[in-house]
Amino acid sequence: MKKSLLFAFVMLFSAQANASLPELIDGVKNNNKEAVLQLLKAGENVNAVNEQGNSALHYAVALNNAEMAEILLRYGADMNISNAQGWTPLKIVEKKKVEDVAAVLHNALAKNSVPVPVSAPAPVPAVEAAPAPVAPAPVPAVEAAPAPVAPAPVPAVEAAPASVENSNITNAETARLYALIESAKTAVVEAKKQQEELALQNEKLQKTTELLQMQNNVLTNRLLKYEEEERAAEEAAAKAKKEAEEAAEKAKKAAEEAKAKAAARKAELEKNAPKPVIKKPVFKPRKSDLNSNIYAGDEEIVYCLSYLGNGENTGMRNAAGFFAASAGINEARYNQIVQMSDSFFNQSAPESLQKRSDDCAKIITPTDINKQNQIIRSLNNSIR
Repeated sequence: MKKSLLFAFVMLFSAQANASLPELIDGVKNNNKEAVLQLLKAGENVNAVNEQGNSALHYAVALNNAEMAEILLRYGADMNISNAQGWTPLKIVEKKKVEDVAAVLHNALAKNSVPVPVSAPAPVPAVEAAPAPVAPAPVPAVEAAPAPVAPAPVPAVEAAPASVENSNITNAETARLYALIESAKTAVVEAKKQQEELALQNEKLQKTTELLQMQNNVLTNRLLKYEEEERAAEEAAAKAKKEAEEAAEKAKKAAEEAKAKAAARKAELEKNAPKPVIKKPVFKPRKSDLNSNIYAGDEEIVYCLSYLGNGENTGMRNAAGFFAASAGINEARYNQIVQMSDSFFNQSAPESLQKRSDDCAKIITPTDINKQNQIIRSLNNSIR
């Protein structure tokens, strides 16, 4: 069954390259609404078929184009035309998952399947001729197809008597009697016709019911699948959360154990480690040759960076602050050193300023590599 269905669906779209398709079918396949409406309004045959026996409605259903199917049905498209493979548009809807166009065909079936109530024959007046048949009242459109209506039983009509034995019956009464019999026969024929129409409507209702049941089954299965996937996702998320919590708890315990071991090891090392020998300095810091109020070394470097920073070279002054911070010189002492360098710069003669500049240039380029790197870092920080 699946293979035959697939073959029919392929045949629907596998027209040969040299085959000529009707313009209406081309319009449906290209979803050209304006062209289709123009052709239909001009009288184009809505049920025209191509070499494969496919009508425009075949393609609208196969492409699940609900809007195009509704237009074709409005212009009288037949849902029961069979193509070369024996497939009708209605059968394609029943077998393929085309929910959008299925709803359109279902509505069309429902509107065309409303049972027409059987009107009881009107009483026949006492006249010579039989009355005209009573036309059935128009049926209003309904949203859903009603349940199949069983046709009302048609009463049997006795045949007209071969002769009238009572000689007292006049010719006029005899004629009226025969007219009543003919009227009853006409009513029986009309009732049978309505029974056949009701049977056809019941058959259409049965097909509509089967289509609705098929759609309901599809939706139910889809809902069950979604619920199952959602439940599986929730279970997977809960499992992942639980595993993550367990892993976090294990990591926490392992960290606490490692921390405890490290603390115990540290305590043991501290307990067994020899006490450090504190060496006292063998010499006292000497005063700087630049200024007797500062010490040689780090304070000289701060003094010279600040001194060389006078004027336009503000980077040197900023570097003095960074160097003082890295050398551990507190802010009060730093301010005193800067004040001494500024005082000498503002009060000394040009010759003394040049000599101090040369001396400071030597101090900020020490031979100690570590001290050089420390000064370079201070300079880099000052220009950021």
